[in-house]
Formats: sequence, structure tokens, C-alpha cells
Amino acid sequence: MAELQLGRTLFVSDLHLRGPSDPNQGLFLDFLESRIAVDREATLVIVGDLFDFWFAVGQEVPDEYREVVESMAALPRVVWLEGNHDIGQSRSLRSQGGLQVRSGDLSLRCGELLLHVSHGDRIDGSDLGHRLWRDLLDSTLVRTLATLLGSPRVQAMGRRVTLENRRRYGGLGKRNQTWLAAAHQDACRRREEGGVDLSVRGHGHFLGWWPDGLVCLGDWLHFHSYLEIGPSQPGVTLRRFRSADTVDQLFSAEPVGELALSDLER
Repeated sequence: MAELQLGRTLFVSDLHLRGPSDPNQGLFLDFLESRIAVDREATLVIVGDLFDFWFAVGQEVPDEYREVVESMAALPRVVWLEGNHDIGQSRSLRSQGGLQVRSGDLSLRCGELLLHVSHGDRIDGSDLGHRLWRDLLDSTLVRTLATLLGSPRVQAMGRRVTLENRRRYGGLGKRNQTWLAAAHQDACRRREEGGVDLSVRGHGHFLGWWPDGLVCLGDWLHFHSYLEIGPSQPGVTLRRFRSADTVDQLFSAEPVGELALSDLER
């Protein structure tokens, strides 16, 4: 796994954008313009689940997501890691302008800090059902079938499955403590064996920063949160984006454990 060297870097995850009628999609476009485009040295890293569902079929970009993809491509540096709701874009899009799409994990340095970044949906080894499901979606058989069905039909089927899973399992806001425990174990192992300073994760919809180096990025359904790492002090901050704010609300500039919705109103 190649190691990237980056300057000021912002990380977001689990936006679950649904199209132009989704207020979060408009908010994210504002974020790109006001926090990323204004700094030509900035890098944005999207740690999975940018969209609510998109299974890539060929090079076709669904109409409802086209403006977002084009806006990211117009920026100097955007790295988008696939999640479990956006699948196959690393094969279909690869790179467009300043946008690079990758599958798997990412190792990078921001200043003196070594980071390991991944969406994290495969981190809980006990969740065999999810791991098998992801392997199936990544298989040649499913990709071939998707091509035969065509992108509109595949996206419609995927959205129906996504909604049914939320109804059955309690929605995106449900916090899985077993997953969080697995994420902590993984962060400790990477710190002890590889000297990783921060293990940056999405997927779980937890927001927090712990002494073992685990950083969970929250989501844009509840928190509108992002992690920023830059050359000035404080060098690492968790923040909340709001279009009307010139300076974004600071959640934390040090490890404080999990942050809750009530912390937003302090």
C-alpha cells in the first residue's frame, strides 16, 4: 500500500447523498466550494458512502449524482475511497481531473502524522454476513449481471434493498458497539505494530477521537462533521460544517472519546 504525503487535508464520510432534492447534497456542494476550492493546496479525502447507493455499471454516472462528481473532478485533489454504499467506482471512474477513486485502504502522512484510512465496513471479523455480501457485490458474476440489467435498473434495485435493510435493522443512526470494539482493537494493533498515529474510519456513524488513535468521522445525516489536519496549531481538529459559518464549530482538538449530538449545542 503506497504512502501519500499531503499537506492540509480534510476527511468526510457517510454523507449518503441522494440527489438534487437532498439538502445534504446541496450542503456538500457548498462545502466543496467554500472549504476546498478556496485553498488550492487542500486535499479532500472521502472515506466511503458518499452516495446512498451507487453500484457502478460501466462508466455511467447516474444523473442525480453527476453535479457532485463534476464538482469534485474540478478540484485539485480529491481522493474517494469506496464504501459499502458506493461500489465499483474505482474501476469505472478511476480518475477524472483532480478526482481519484480507490478501493481498499489508504496510508498517508500529513506533516509528521502517519494515518491509516479506510471505510471500515470489513473491520468486524465476526460480521460474516456482511463480509460475504461485500465479496459477492465485488465478484465478476455480479458485475456481469449488472451490465446486462443496465444502470437504471441496478440503481433502483439497490435503493429498494437499502431501504428494506434500514427498515429491518433500525436505520443508519443505529450504533453497533461490536463494530466500535473491533475498530478500537484494529487501531491499537496498527499503533503498536506499524506506528500509525491515527486510524481514520467511517461506516459506523460514530463521531469521536480516542487516545488509542481511533478517529470516527461521524456522518452528514446528523453531525455534518469532518476531520481537518493542517500545518498550523491545533494541527488535528474535528469540526462541524454549516454554510452560514465563516469558521466552523470545533468539536475537539484532542482525544476526548465519543461525541454526541448534545455536544453540538455547547
